[in-house]
Amino acid sequence: MNNKAKSTTLKQVTKHDLTPRLRFPEFRDAGEWGKKKISQISENVTTGGTPNTLEKEYWGGSIRWMNSGELNSKKVHEVQGRITVEGLRNSSTKTIPRKCVLIGLAGQGKTRGTVAMNMVELCVNQSIAAIYPSDEKFYSDFLYHQLDNRYDELRRLSAGGEGRGGLNLKIIRSLDIPLPRLEEQQKIANCLSSIDELISAEAKKLDALKTHKKGLMQQLFPAEGETLPKLRFPEFREAGEWEEKTLSELGELVSGLTYSPDDVRDNGLLVLRSSNVQNGMIVLDDNVYVRTDIKGANPSKPNDILICVRNGSKSLIGKNAVIPEGMPLCTHGAFMTVFRSKSAKFIIQLFQTDAYDKQVSADLGATINSINGNHLKKYKFFVPEPDEQQKIANGLATFDDLITAQTQQLAALKSHKKGLMQQLFPNPELSSL
Repeated sequence: MNNKAKSTTLKQVTKHDLTPRLRFPEFRDAGEWGKKKISQISENVTTGGTPNTLEKEYWGGSIRWMNSGELNSKKVHEVQGRITVEGLRNSSTKTIPRKCVLIGLAGQGKTRGTVAMNMVELCVNQSIAAIYPSDEKFYSDFLYHQLDNRYDELRRLSAGGEGRGGLNLKIIRSLDIPLPRLEEQQKIANCLSSIDELISAEAKKLDALKTHKKGLMQQLFPAEGETLPKLRFPEFREAGEWEEKTLSELGELVSGLTYSPDDVRDNGLLVLRSSNVQNGMIVLDDNVYVRTDIKGANPSKPNDILICVRNGSKSLIGKNAVIPEGMPLCTHGAFMTVFRSKSAKFIIQLFQTDAYDKQVSADLGATINSINGNHLKKYKFFVPEPDEQQKIANGLATFDDLITAQTQQLAALKSHKKGLMQQLFPNPELSSL
């Protein structure tokens, strides 16, 4: 092997090796990283608390109070909750200084193990651990990025596994943290923070596109109690009022497949489920297949609208997406339904209106986590004639294409950062083998 080949070969991780695969030039000869537990680098690792929600005088003050769901903001500049001085004094919550590393100890969905950093002083609830900064032992931004890269590990370490388990302060304090010198920590943190700034900028562009489309839809569709929209294409301004119709008049529902674990295969007939609907699109990242000769399957067709009608999480009920061209052979599960219509491109836009959301919410009530098919068919919407439907659908589809492209751009940046972090940080689990 020539010298050039040797210089480009990545160093293999071996037993007790805490050297990252990728290193900035000025640190390539700096030696192996050290390793310390969080309890050794931060003197204060704590959780918060929640003031009694029945005591009105504890709430609505000027002190920021963060719940675990807000960890998804990552770099937290603002939170919704506010408590009073009395609420702070009469609960286990406490004031957390800026730039603590925050970790979700429990919570629904993916909250447990989520890592964030507070960019403002605030209080946190009992489901968040806060690792206080220590300028002498570690660089907070470096620790934030390293632990963010270890999300899957944090989930595995949760007491109780992937069920109802949770992290706790004992687990957090005992975490091994590979540490280079402060100068290298800062270099890595600055690099990853620059990517975060790009991600934030692209996320704002995506939010702006979604906001613009939502505002346009509010003008292109009649408001509640109205039969005409505020904004209409010139050729339809004299076309008269829109007509109220039920979904059963606009298309048909196609029921889903009930299958057993014995029917599941490594490949075969793809069964679309709620996890395959992400951000209004069909995503094939979490797939289940059943045998192709199974009885009761209704094959999906392009332009079918897949709708979640039953789920353990109420927030997922009603979410939907159009099944695109080029899909593998597929059907949908029993907790889903398909709405099939010649006007699918217009209907999918109807399913993004306030009128649709209100009817879904009315069906769910306080405890019900499903939509009855017969109820869904009775949902009412004001619709124009087919030519105007097509014009509206085409106009809004242009925004959907822009939103899809921006979503993909954002996902690519996040994937790039994830891959970079995997090379910039050594794996503490491998080093202990």
